[in-house]
Amino acid sequence: MQQDFFQTLNNVYNAILDLLAQAPYYILLLVELAIIMVVVFFADRIVVRYIRRIGKEYELSPDVVNSLKVVTRFFIILFGLWAIATVGGIPSDWIISVSAIAGAAIGFASTRTIGNFIAGIYMLISKPFHINDYVKIGDVEGVVKEITINYTKVLTRDGKTVLIVNQDALNSKIILFSQGGVYTYSLTVTFDHSLTDSELEGVFRKVINKFKQEKVDDVRYSLVELSRLERKYIFCLLTKDVEDIFTVPQEFLRELIREWEMLKAAKKKE
Repeated sequence: MQQDFFQTLNNVYNAILDLLAQAPYYILLLVELAIIMVVVFFADRIVVRYIRRIGKEYELSPDVVNSLKVVTRFFIILFGLWAIATVGGIPSDWIISVSAIAGAAIGFASTRTIGNFIAGIYMLISKPFHINDYVKIGDVEGVVKEITINYTKVLTRDGKTVLIVNQDALNSKIILFSQGGVYTYSLTVTFDHSLTDSELEGVFRKVINKFKQEKVDDVRYSLVELSRLERKYIFCLLTKDVEDIFTVPQEFLRELIREWEMLKAAKKKE
C-alpha cells in the first residue's frame, strides 16, 4: 500500500517535470496564436475601412458595402483558421485536402449565387442604368425602382414589380429610354394610302400640338418605310416624367388613329 502511494507520487512528480520541460513550447505556441489573432483583427479593420472608402468613392449602396464586408471577413477568418491549424501542428497536406474538398463542394453548390453576386457588384459599379430609368431588360419593360446586390426591381405598366436576377439582366439586351433626364418612347405606326401626304401630315401636326400642350415636351416623327400598300412612321415621344410613359404612348396612339379614321371617313363622304 505504501509502495503504491510512493509510486503514484513519483508519477505525478515526473509529469510535472515533463510539463515544465515543455513549458517553452506551449508559451511559444500561445504567443504565435496571439500574434495570429492580432493580425486577423487588424487585417479585418483595415480591409473593412478600405471597403467603406471604396463604397463612398463609387457611391455603392449600403447593401453592396455590407455584402463585400461579409465576404472579406469570411476569407480573413478562413485564413486565420488555417494559420492557427498550421501552428497547432495539423499536417498541411490534410488542411489542403480538406480545403480543396470543401471549396469544391461550396463552389459546386453556389456557382450561380457567386456569379450573381459578382454580376450585382459589376452592375452597381458600371451602372448600365439608374433608379427611375425607363428600361427594357429582355422581355421586361418598365421603371427601375431598386438595384440590389442580387436583383433589379422593375415596375411594369400593369403595376407589377418584376425581380430580375442581375446575372440574367447582364446577359439580356438592355434598352434605355432616358438620356439627360429626358425619357424617349418610340411608337411605330403604319398607314395606308387612303390619305395624301399633306393630309396625313395635317393629322400628325394636330395630334402633336395637342399633346405638346398637355402631356409631353416634344414629339418627333419620321418616315421609315414606304411601299405600294402602306407607309410606316416612327414617333418619338419625349417627356421629363417617367410615369408618363405608362399612359401617354397609348393615349397618343389612340388619338392619332382616331383623327386619321375621322379624316378618312370625312373624305369618303365628299
